[in-house]
Amino acid sequence: MPASVEARPPSLLGRGRAGVVWRIRDTEGREVARKVFGSAGLSKLVQYVFLGAPNPYVWCEQAVRAAVARRAVFHPLVEFWFGDALRVVRAVRHAWDDDARAFRMDLELVDGSHLPLRSPYYQSEDDELASLRRDVLAPLVEKLRASGAGGLVWQAGYGNPVGLGNFMVEAREDGTHRWVWVDLESGVPALFAANPLVELGYYVPEALRRGRPLFDDVDCDVLRAYVNRERTAILAALGTERLAQLDADIVALDEHQRRWKTLSRVASSVGASLRLGRISPEQAAFYVTRPARWYLREAWGLLRSTPSRLLRAVGIVLRWVAELPIVPLFVESLRALVSHRRRVDLTHRWIRHRIASWRVRRQLTPSQESALEASMTERDESVYLADFGVHLATKPFVKALEFWLLPVLLVRGTVDESTFLLLELTAGSAVRSVYTFGRLIQSLVTRAPPPWIAFWVGLLPVLGNFAFPIQLLYSGRRDDVALFLVHDFAAAVGRYVPIWGGPDTLTEHLANRLVTPLLPKRGTAPSLRPRPSLRPPAA
Repeated sequence: MPASVEARPPSLLGRGRAGVVWRIRDTEGREVARKVFGSAGLSKLVQYVFLGAPNPYVWCEQAVRAAVARRAVFHPLVEFWFGDALRVVRAVRHAWDDDARAFRMDLELVDGSHLPLRSPYYQSEDDELASLRRDVLAPLVEKLRASGAGGLVWQAGYGNPVGLGNFMVEAREDGTHRWVWVDLESGVPALFAANPLVELGYYVPEALRRGRPLFDDVDCDVLRAYVNRERTAILAALGTERLAQLDADIVALDEHQRRWKTLSRVASSVGASLRLGRISPEQAAFYVTRPARWYLREAWGLLRSTPSRLLRAVGIVLRWVAELPIVPLFVESLRALVSHRRRVDLTHRWIRHRIASWRVRRQLTPSQESALEASMTERDESVYLADFGVHLATKPFVKALEFWLLPVLLVRGTVDESTFLLLELTAGSAVRSVYTFGRLIQSLVTRAPPPWIAFWVGLLPVLGNFAFPIQLLYSGRRDDVALFLVHDFAAAVGRYVPIWGGPDTLTEHLANRLVTPLLPKRGTAPSLRPRPSLRPPAA
């Protein structure tokens, strides 16, 4: 292999609850998506509570083998159901990763992107999100349940907003597009659906029936019965050789899944510790037959390590605070408050930072990125963008008030609890309103259009930070920068929703669209990409 190929560094493709995905070139010279399984934070706690061990894909080879076989089974079945409108990404191989101390799985590389967020360049009523949910996810869930793959509906987004990020759009050779199911491996058990009807009507009863929560479960007996029932149609669609391979892959899935799912809680917990190098094989053999001794050992280890864990957490926070450029940040904010040129510069740097983040996520093309940046510099600066810069410049002072000064005043008894809570909730709105009220008075004196919309929006928590971009949208002309900022802000709200939020989730997309009814109608902009051509699932 050429040295230049060997030297190409891996690039990060994504990070989720089940692990990290890298784009790499393997030893055979092929570019693949390498998924290194992981377990951390709240997800790890949930796994321990409900599964008795961290993410099984991290440490249990039978679970990883089942994942490989599962993709091999549902690749042809999804093709049978959806034709060329949807495909499942197949696994190339799996192996233990010594550096990560976890299993990894190499997958076919998808040259595609996730669903487009609403932006100045995507306001089309030809809605890809609605198409995906209606034409793909809903029938996919029905087909999965009918074929015995009731545990996979979690990854297909059934009551799970995070599941939307498991699907991407890729281009075909003929220039059209199709959906791709890229992630079939869960990071948490299927027990926290956002839809309470789905939670109580499906996931909880399934957990009670099985004695454990669903975690990518496939009932292979039901699956075999389904394949036998549809054998004639599958044979016509896939051919004799692929049907025979499907039968063999179902056998492999059944074997690996059974060997994984029949592990008891204590066997899983001991097995994870053994695989991760925390105990020896002799210790594992001793403890697996003595559950009480094992859990006492685990409890003592947790108790003993808690002080050091807390100290490490405090140390991380203190180092993060120490590394913050606090003095330069406040100096720059002060300069922006007294200098129009510095306000404009601050605003431009903030906007460029947000534009670049969208481009990295392939939510903007390079030409769209250039167009947005050019729109900031190729026309006279809008006074409303400079006003937005003032709101940005006041943020460090508002945060210092909320996180430092007010808590000190509360501890000293200068303010009581109710006053403290009121000031915490209204400090940002109050600072914005004082400035915007001054701008109202100025506009009345100079007979300029008063920023009434910015004043009223600025009173709102969180959304008030983007009062002047919203005002700009109502100034009588289409402004792509302001439209981008408002949609970017709305998407950020969805990303920070606990449990069900994050990039490319249904939560982010719905939040991104919440502001659309509040914005003036400016006509329909072209879609970020053509809508995938979908055909109905096979009967």
